[in-house]
Amino acid sequence: MVTTDPEGRVTAWNPGAERILGWTAEEMVGQPSATFFTPEDRAAGQPTADMRRAVETGRAADERWHLRKDGTRFWASGEMMPLRSPDGAELGFIKILRDRTGATACEGQTRRVRDELQVVTDALPVLISFIDRDHVYRFVNRHYETWFGRPAGEILDRPVREVVGKETYAARLPFLERALAGEDLTFDALMPYRGGETRQSEIRYVPRRSAGGAVDGVFVMVTDIAERHRARADLQEAEDRLRLALEGAGTGIYDYDLVTGALTWDARTRALFGLSPDDPVSYEGAFLPGVDPEDRERADRAVQAAIGSPDGFDIEYRVVGRRDGVERVLAARGNTVFRNGAPARFVGTVRDVTEARAAEASARRLAALVEQ
Repeated sequence: MVTTDPEGRVTAWNPGAERILGWTAEEMVGQPSATFFTPEDRAAGQPTADMRRAVETGRAADERWHLRKDGTRFWASGEMMPLRSPDGAELGFIKILRDRTGATACEGQTRRVRDELQVVTDALPVLISFIDRDHVYRFVNRHYETWFGRPAGEILDRPVREVVGKETYAARLPFLERALAGEDLTFDALMPYRGGETRQSEIRYVPRRSAGGAVDGVFVMVTDIAERHRARADLQEAEDRLRLALEGAGTGIYDYDLVTGALTWDARTRALFGLSPDDPVSYEGAFLPGVDPEDRERADRAVQAAIGSPDGFDIEYRVVGRRDGVERVLAARGNTVFRNGAPARFVGTVRDVTEARAAEASARRLAALVEQ
């Protein structure tokens, strides 16, 4: 099982993926999922086509050859589904890959796959379950326990009617029957909640087909959409940060609020300036003092010129860590975020290019010696 971000970069790589494909999680997290596609499928744009189909239709099933780390090929069946946040924003994709080159998986392997599925789905902020043709819950993630305020043992292997109540079950039955007939459905409805309450939710039914093509049950994803309005402002801010961070090539992110003057640095930016997670940061109290005195005026002028400009800035400067005393060369990029036509925030990235610049200097010295 593999999860990726919206661009197809691996964000989670479970033990099953390590066993089947050979790469470790440390090797694959951050790498394109196209890595384990065959050269001909990569050339045909198959990884991108799968993601597009999953977004458009709700899932993308396939049977094809894939590559292991050692270069050998194996025949696999896969299914990709999009992951979305409670407000509907796309988080990425989840891909379930099964090695079909050998015999049918044994019961022990099935249990391991289920355990791995449990680990992945337990971390997601949505209700995920599987209902068989008898309308019985055969799988539920941990979110069901917190949602209903009941242990999983009171939900798993129980009929849907007993879990959600007769009235809700009767309302869902037409949708469930359509899904069991092979239809992928998404609809909004009230979902029973702990304490006798209900919550407006987005409910999705995705039919699961057996190897012979028959529908043997339905995957259910329930997203609480009651929080969408309250989370909209936070989401917008997060999207701005992510968008601008992805435009840069850096590993540290900063956010300068031009209205309040508050400066926010993530853990990596703090580390690059030699600060601890608890050290306060501000433009005058952390950024400017952290820049090497010889570069400070130039960096300040670049920032001030970029604020309010649609062009942003892209500069390099030296810093000296406040706590570790380490001198580093940083490459910084930044852009202004406008609200209603007025500059509101200055957001960007920083990355450590010390080793690269040192290597370039060594290369220049070597070239000079050769020329002599």
